[in-house]
Amino acid sequence: MSGAPESTSGTDNVPVHDKLARLLDLIDTREGDAYQLALDLADRGDQSLVVPVRAALARCLERRDTYGRDLLVRVLVGLSGSAAFPYLLRTYAHPVDPNDDRDTFALHLGNLLHREPAACRPTVLAFVADPAPELRQAGLWALGHVLQPDDADVLREALADPDQWIRWTAVNALPDPGREPWAYGLVRTALRDPEPFNRRAAVLILAWSAAPSAADDLLALTGDSSSTVRSALGEAIGRTAAGSDRRDDAATVLLALLDDPDPTVRRSAARGLGHLDGPLDALRDRADDPDPWVRKAVAVSLGSHAGDEWAATLATLAADQSAEVRWELAAVLARQSWPGARPLLAGLAEDPDPTVRRTARTALERGPGTPAAR
Repeated sequence: MSGAPESTSGTDNVPVHDKLARLLDLIDTREGDAYQLALDLADRGDQSLVVPVRAALARCLERRDTYGRDLLVRVLVGLSGSAAFPYLLRTYAHPVDPNDDRDTFALHLGNLLHREPAACRPTVLAFVADPAPELRQAGLWALGHVLQPDDADVLREALADPDQWIRWTAVNALPDPGREPWAYGLVRTALRDPEPFNRRAAVLILAWSAAPSAADDLLALTGDSSSTVRSALGEAIGRTAAGSDRRDDAATVLLALLDDPDPTVRRSAARGLGHLDGPLDALRDRADDPDPWVRKAVAVSLGSHAGDEWAATLATLAADQSAEVRWELAAVLARQSWPGARPLLAGLAEDPDPTVRRTARTALERGPGTPAAR
């Protein structure tokens, strides 16, 4: 008496274990569409695949094969869902080498966390409480996907951890305080972190949707000794203070940052002045800044407020030696209805750089006030 027939995958009647063998061969040879095959196996939900997939994943980990690992993680997420999460999070906690960014692995786990948050949370909290730093860090990363207001104390403790990487992961787990006001105090704590990259991360959290009152905390950082932090401040201050009673104080600080010796700080300040809607006069002097990225930021800010008072400066930028600056100017002028934009775009339409020409010509064809093709 013969055994039960092997299950098949999809409508092509190919046995799923044959498909898995084909996937493993593609992983070894790096030929063919392995990802599509992995998706097909993941969508089948055939539990007979779980054991061989985990065994194959273990072999990929042994030989430090991140390509195969990430494909098989995707299969296992599809097959087992949250049942595989403890194993997968533990695997995620251990990069195979120092260059393993785990971005694709994180994408697959993040999708699982968003799909089954309640089922995954107990594992996440257990990892956060684990004394092993690598497991604690993985847990904090995952916590960012399933956060609740009750997690504030857990995050506060992590933000005070002596390990800078634990603190880094905790900062990046913080939610947008514009949507989750309970997190604002935690972001303020991170603004005082001893490591510059953690302070910068906290600044960037506030940059996009924090209340105008957040400008007070950002203004207090303008004397930060690290250009890593100062380079994030300009745009953040401009965004948060725009249209508020902090505008004048913000303008004073942005003008000071515009003279910073570090070009990344000047670039951010130039963009911040654009968001703040002034004072824009100071940007005239930065149209010939030695750094092209600063000039590019000036092009964005002045181009966004294009008018006759800036015509001479915009003409200077249209003749800039950097094609990046000229392209940025063409792209921003394409969105302006200012009549003076058209002759500038006409000149850029004959630019020696093909990307600049295409952007300007598309803008002229579409007419004023429409985005240019990028």
